[in-house]
Formats: sequence, structure tokens, C-alpha cells
Amino acid sequence: MKPSAELAIARQAIAEIAARFPSLQMIEEPEAPVELSILMPVQPGLNHKVWLALQNNDELHFSVGNFWLEWFPCTKPSRVAEYVAAVIGFLSGEYRVLEHYRGTRCVKAELQAR
Repeated sequence: MKPSAELAIARQAIAEIAARFPSLQMIEEPEAPVELSILMPVQPGLNHKVWLALQNNDELHFSVGNFWLEWFPCTKPSRVAEYVAAVIGFLSGEYRVLEHYRGTRCVKAELQAR
């Protein structure tokens, strides 16, 4: 089966992220029920598990902790650029995920520039 253009776009975006952080381990999860799933486990230089994905054919996903956001369609270059910038911002420490709790339940999570 020929890979889709969207899958190629997602792989290129993730390759761009990986090139910026060559010391971080990125594990492809071929059994995941999405088109592309990349797990970045907790490791030196990364205090939180990060998940990157292509889902529903054209949605780029970024998840860390209780934060989960999607950018679509991935065929729009500006959306891909925003996705790559958000992930790189978080991995570099320029951005953070702020979680808001009521008791022990997270009610909101947002990506913020420090």
C-alpha cells in the first residue's frame, strides 16, 4: 500500500522535531490504532512522557500529561508549522504545560510560553 501524503507530512514534521533533539528517544508504536504514533518516554532531558501522532487521516496530535491538542488539516503548511513549533517549544523548555486542578481532578491544561 502506498503511504498517504498526510502520513508523509506527519513523518516529515516528526523528523524535523527529532533533528532538533537527537538525544531524545522516539519510539514508533506500529500497533497503535492511529496512522502514526510516536512515544517519547521519560528520559534524561525529558521529565514527562510525550505522545505525537497522526490520527483521523489529517490531524497532528501532541499530548503530555493532561494536555492534548490537535492541529488539522495537516495538509495546510501553517498548521504543520504551528504543531512543530509547539512540540519544539515544549521539548526545549521554552513552553510549559500548566494543569489546573479542582481537588485531584485536572479540569484544564494549557500550553504556555514561559
